[in-house]
Amino acid sequence: MELYEPNALRNIALIGHGGAGKTAVADAILWVAGAVDRLGSADKGTSVFDYEEDERQRQHSINLAVGHCIWRNTLVTIIDTPGGPDFVGDAYASLRVVDGVVLVVDATTGVEVQTERLWAKAREYGLPGIVFINKLDSDQVDYEQVLNQLRERLKVAPVPLYAPWDEGGNFKGIVSVVTEKAFTFDERGQPQEQELPAELSGMIAQRKEGLVEAAAEGNDELLEKYIEGEQLTDDEIRQGIMDAVRAGVATPIVCGAATLSAGIAFLLDAIIDYIPSPAEREPIEARIPGDGETVTVTADTQEPFAALVFKTVTDPYVGRINYFRVFSGMVHSDSQVLNANEQRRERIGQLLILQGKNVEPIGLASAGQIAAVA
Repeated sequence: MELYEPNALRNIALIGHGGAGKTAVADAILWVAGAVDRLGSADKGTSVFDYEEDERQRQHSINLAVGHCIWRNTLVTIIDTPGGPDFVGDAYASLRVVDGVVLVVDATTGVEVQTERLWAKAREYGLPGIVFINKLDSDQVDYEQVLNQLRERLKVAPVPLYAPWDEGGNFKGIVSVVTEKAFTFDERGQPQEQELPAELSGMIAQRKEGLVEAAAEGNDELLEKYIEGEQLTDDEIRQGIMDAVRAGVATPIVCGAATLSAGIAFLLDAIIDYIPSPAEREPIEARIPGDGETVTVTADTQEPFAALVFKTVTDPYVGRINYFRVFSGMVHSDSQVLNANEQRRERIGQLLILQGKNVEPIGLASAGQIAAVA
C-alpha cells in the first residue's frame, strides 16, 4: 500500500445504540467505495466486521472491528463498535484513536440510551461528529422527530445536508439540500440524479435557508456577506458548514438506508469534508517514559515515533495481533521500538492493515495511520 500523508487520512468510529445499523453502514461503506467485491451482511453472516462466530450467531457486534477504503484519494479507516452496554469498553477504546465519529441513529426509534452515552463520551474526547439517520426504507420513519430528539436530548444544532424522498410512504431516494437535486441509487450505491419532485421544492428551499444560516454563522466572512444580502455559493456553504462543525457549533446530518447502500456515498463525502484529518487535529500531550515530562505530539512523519495500542486479539493462524494508532513519526516492519509500559525495547514484526479479519502486509505505518502488528 502506498504511503498516505496525515492530511490524506480520515479515522472514524461508528457509534450508536445496538440495532441502529452501524455494521450495515460499515459494510456498505466498503461496498460503495469498491474495497470489497460483495456487500456484507450481518444477518446473512457475511459481514466483513462481524466475523466472530458469537457475533454471527447473535447477529450483532461484540468486539470492535477495523476496515478501510479509499475515497477521493483519501485513506478512510473505519472502526465499527459494539452498541450494547455490556461491550461498551471497545467503543470507548476506539474513541481514543479516531479523529471523529459517525453517530448512527435508527430512523424509526430515534435517540436511545446508548446513543446519548456514546455521544457524550465522544464529546468528552473533543471529537467532531456526523449523524447518519439510517433505515429510511423502514416503516414508521419520522425524520422530523429524530431531528427534534437530536436537538433536545443530545443538545446539538443539527444541520441536515440531505432529506429523505418518499413516494406514497415508500422510500424513493434522497435530496441534497445544498444542490437542491434528487437522487436514487444503483445496486452499487452510486447516486443517480433525478428531477426534483415539485412537491419537495418548498421543503428543500426552507431547509436550504437554514443551511445557509448555519454556514454563515460558522465563518465571519460569510456572515458579513449573508447579512449584506449576498447569495452564498454551494462551495461557500460547504466551507461555512465545515468551519461550524470543526468549531463544535453544528452537526451535519446525512441520511440513508445502509442495507440498500443508499446515502452511503454522501456519507463518505461528508467524512472527507467535515471530519478533520490527523494533521488538522489539535496536538496531544504525552509523557516521556521514566521522567514524567510532558511533551506535545503532532501528526508529523518527521517527529519521533509515538503510538498507542488500543486493542489486542488472538488469531488462530497469525497469533496475537495488536491494533495501534500512530500519533507521530513512522514505524517500519521488522524494527524496534520502546515499550513505554515495560520500559524496554521490543521488536516490531510484520505490520498489517486491517479489513475485518483479513490482513494485508504493509512495509510501514506513518503518523495518523491505524494499523496492526503480529
